[in-house]
Amino acid sequence: MNGTTYNQSGIYQQILPSVLGCDSVVSIDFTLYPSYDLTFDPTVTGNFVWNNQTYTQTGSYVQNLVTINGCDSTVLVNLTVLTGGIEETASFLPFPSILSQGEVIHVPAGLWLLMDMHGRVVLESPEHTAQIYLMVKPGMYYLRSNKKTYKIFIKD
Repeated sequence: MNGTTYNQSGIYQQILPSVLGCDSVVSIDFTLYPSYDLTFDPTVTGNFVWNNQTYTQTGSYVQNLVTINGCDSTVLVNLTVLTGGIEETASFLPFPSILSQGEVIHVPAGLWLLMDMHGRVVLESPEHTAQIYLMVKPGMYYLRSNKKTYKIFIKD
């Protein structure tokens, strides 16, 4: 207002002299609506659909959106797409698909990752280890090697 920049919400007043020598008081109740810059990192095992966009490959994707108040916002999606599929009906699994909490499973030597349903790594085995100690909460998980991904359920 009158050459002054405001960068936060509030009530502002300015006294403006008139050409006739009488001062005028101008008040403004200013509301600043925020814009957002968000980043999230999903991990999926197939297509990822967000805001009517389908993504099929690992990569970083930007979507520019407008908030309810008309402010521009940017969302960065750092997507990881796991390849190899979920093997629910494989002819040979190196372990059963329903396991008990605290159980030790024997796997082929190599790097193995246990990920929760949101794609977060909750357990990582060293490459030279051929067994995994499942000391995690009961629930559905993905167990991934460099060759395959298995969907497993861990029970109490």
